Amino acid sequence: MKRILIAAILGGVIIFVWGALSHMVLQVGSMGMSQLPDEGPVIEVLRTHVPEAGMYMYPGWDDTAATSAAEETAWMNQYANGPAGILIHRPKGGDFMPPSVLISEVVSNIFAALIAALIASALSGGYGKRVLMLTLLGVFAWVTVNVSYWAWYHFPMVFVLGEALDIVVSTLLAALAIAKLVPAPERRLV
Repeated sequence: MKRILIAAILGGVIIFVWGALSHMVLQVGSMGMSQLPDEGPVIEVLRTHVPEAGMYMYPGWDDTAATSAAEETAWMNQYANGPAGILIHRPKGGDFMPPSVLISEVVSNIFAALIAALIASALSGGYGKRVLMLTLLGVFAWVTVNVSYWAWYHFPMVFVLGEALDIVVSTLLAALAIAKLVPAPERRLV
């Protein structure tokens, strides 16, 4: 168990460091993001009309209310004619990168690496096979989350591909360390 915990901490730190490099040096985190042209009036409308923090889809749809076929058709037409999108809104703003965000990130990275280390402890085979299997965890995560965001919410393809680079490389780097530190289970002949 000690090796698993050490691998989790080291793997989490590797993921965190790669994330810092990929976002701050390679600018992967901003791939596919654009600035609103003439954002001042848009920000003022948000400040005035969207007082609550949250994630908003527009045009809005209340899936908890009973709607008629005519209302559904009207919404679909409004969506088809645009504009349509998703907005993540923080009306009060705040520090861009406070320590709490960095702490949350490294803790979540260590937790993710702990999952990989636990899986590594059950994976038989050579080092290369185990690294490949752990790296596929990152591919799985990317496909199930980011490709779905592209398909359903129209995230820009360059953003989705940037996330593939970020997630798969970080998982590979962590897998290299985890597979080295966590031994494969002993094979028992029965």
